Amino acid sequence: MNVRSGKTFHWLHFLLQKPETPRTRSQGPRSQAATDARTIAEPYSTRGDRLKRPMASVLVLGNYRQTLAVVRSLSAAGYAAIVGRSGERTPVECSRCVSEVWSHPPLAESTLDEFMTALDAFAADRPDVGLVFPIGDAEIPLIARAVDRLPKQIKPVIAAPDVVEKCLDKSITMQLAAELGVPQSRYEFAQDNEAVIAAAERVGLPCIVKAESEHGRVFGEKARIYASLADLESDFREATPPPHGFVVQHYFQGRRHNIYFFAQRGELKTCLQVRILRTDRSDDTGYAVDGESVKTTPALARHTAALVEGLSYNGAGCAQFLIDEATGAISFLEINSRLGANFAITRNCGMDLPHWFVKLTESPQADFAFPKAYKLGRRYAWTYGDLMGLKHALGRRELSIGGLVRRVTQVLTTFAMAHMHITWSWRDPLPTLHQYFAAVAKRLPLIRAK
Repeated sequence: MNVRSGKTFHWLHFLLQKPETPRTRSQGPRSQAATDARTIAEPYSTRGDRLKRPMASVLVLGNYRQTLAVVRSLSAAGYAAIVGRSGERTPVECSRCVSEVWSHPPLAESTLDEFMTALDAFAADRPDVGLVFPIGDAEIPLIARAVDRLPKQIKPVIAAPDVVEKCLDKSITMQLAAELGVPQSRYEFAQDNEAVIAAAERVGLPCIVKAESEHGRVFGEKARIYASLADLESDFREATPPPHGFVVQHYFQGRRHNIYFFAQRGELKTCLQVRILRTDRSDDTGYAVDGESVKTTPALARHTAALVEGLSYNGAGCAQFLIDEATGAISFLEINSRLGANFAITRNCGMDLPHWFVKLTESPQADFAFPKAYKLGRRYAWTYGDLMGLKHALGRRELSIGGLVRRVTQVLTTFAMAHMHITWSWRDPLPTLHQYFAAVAKRLPLIRAK
């Protein structure tokens, strides 16, 4: 077998092999944690030897598409990115920018004590690990609440814990926006199903219903739009009340705009605006799959700066607004203490938020030389999400034949027109390949059964 075919076999074997089962911690917590880290990292040792030895290591928690952009940024900046895993193999682990994978207990409220014990043991054996970078809405608040329990050598790459909690609660950020004069469509908070119906009558139809907490969902969706009271009552009259409240807001017709920003001690230092062209849902309430960088709207920059100052924000984040492009009217949506799921576009435009955030955590008084301008007109595509959205629409029978043709045309057009793809990199192709191979492999048993 020649070298080329040997590499191909290795890639396919890695992509298709069955996920490893979590290891039993039968030894002492310290020795077993160290053994797990060394064992899981073993397949990467050859690749790691080829990389320049970094100055420090960063433990990255949470496996999402934005995690890829984080580890690629850290690797380019000279850090070793160690990715945590508490279950099946993930696409992120395939990245050439990941130096190790640490197998740990689930990072959840119910297993937080177990996770912290494992982290203490891991840190004791790894003095090179000085930072922990939680990525998603599941990991960030848990690390924020446990910040006093972190090993002494490890600093969390997050906004201040109280700011994290505020950003997760829409009632706090929306009230702050109102106090600061940031425009937003009229809204009310409702704590149960009957209150949602009453609130909808007061704010007016059409309306949009969202969970009060970032973790919540409305019948499995991020949000639901209701054009009539009868449709809303049909959903909420008999439904089991969820464990969270709702935001009922008058529907604002506009396109979503994300302001990715970096702040120090409550002062907005730099920002980049990205216009969302399309999401994975036909009503545009879902996850963005198509967007482009645009010139920053002065009003959005002012509103973001006001929110940053009001929160005494320190670090990277993302504020979201709607803009009626016909009238210029603006409505505030939310501000997040995490990097957006598709923030990889910002790196493509010259904005390196993960590296800056890590540098700020290491040196709170650090000075930054931010770019004077970012690349505009750069378009991105998240094709995997686009295809999953198409699958969702087909499963719910939302598309006519004509609608299906239009949707497929949109997917192909976005794919062809994009300057960059959210997870794909020619220099680091395995994560995206793993994701597609895994999706196909998951369907094969079902296809054979038919």
